[in-house]
Amino acid sequence: MKKIGVFLFVLIFIEGVTFSQTSKTAPSKEKVSQAAQLLGVSESDLQAWINSKFVSVPTGIPDVTAVKLYQDYQTSQLNADRTYKDKQIRITGVVVKIEEDYDFNRKKRYCLKFKTDNPLGNSVRVFFDDSDIEPLYSIKVGQTISVLGTVMGKNDVAVYIHNGKIL
Repeated sequence: MKKIGVFLFVLIFIEGVTFSQTSKTAPSKEKVSQAAQLLGVSESDLQAWINSKFVSVPTGIPDVTAVKLYQDYQTSQLNADRTYKDKQIRITGVVVKIEEDYDFNRKKRYCLKFKTDNPLGNSVRVFFDDSDIEPLYSIKVGQTISVLGTVMGKNDVAVYIHNGKIL
């Protein structure tokens, strides 16, 4: 791991490659190859480590705000299910709460709740697998963020999104 820290230093300060949680710009294949040689590690091991640090949004993924997603479900759950259910989306919104909650399958997991325009406080809830909760530690209530996840549907109080990954 110490060698990987050296790799990051080389990329950020010497090579001028952007490598941060906010930019999501991964180093090129050539830079990975150079760094692997400098560090004396295999290219594939280094690339696997780098891939674990980035979440890429596949092309063609719908981009929707939490407010619009909730409004679409309020207007017509049938149409919203046809548009979103069981599909991966990129959702952007204002965080109102981060806590443990029960997901669509009644399993207790960590959840990020997005603000909607519902006066009762109903929300869009994004659930994270245990392996994906680390980025939640840096999120603050009131912050606007984007998340990649799969829409499960809506019940009386919320739209549920599983397999959340902070972008």
